[in-house]
Amino acid sequence: MDILGFVLALLSIGAVVVAVHIFITIVLPKLKDFTALVIKDEKANEGLVFLILVYFLVLGASKVIKTLVGLGNQYISIISIFSPGLELFTESTYYIAFLVMLLIGALALANINLSIAKKK
Repeated sequence: MDILGFVLALLSIGAVVVAVHIFITIVLPKLKDFTALVIKDEKANEGLVFLILVYFLVLGASKVIKTLVGLGNQYISIISIFSPGLELFTESTYYIAFLVMLLIGALALANINLSIAKKK
């Protein structure tokens, strides 16, 4: 294992950690404020934001594990035992996204119906 590859892997892992941290601290609160306009139920909004948080944490962990396995060190590569579970989760995101979109649409329609009924 060469030193340059190890340093580049560490820089790559650092970039992933910084990106996930920026998403959690900056983007996620703004996203929560934005979805609060559509989803009036606070528990539903917090649940949606939590699902998105878990997704990005798993996605970040998956990238870190792929980078560590790419180093080729037999001792570090043992962390690849987590890869199948992370891949299963990331492969199911299309189905989760579809369900979340359906729930957002249903909640939006319910809120529109409630606001129309209040005006009458």
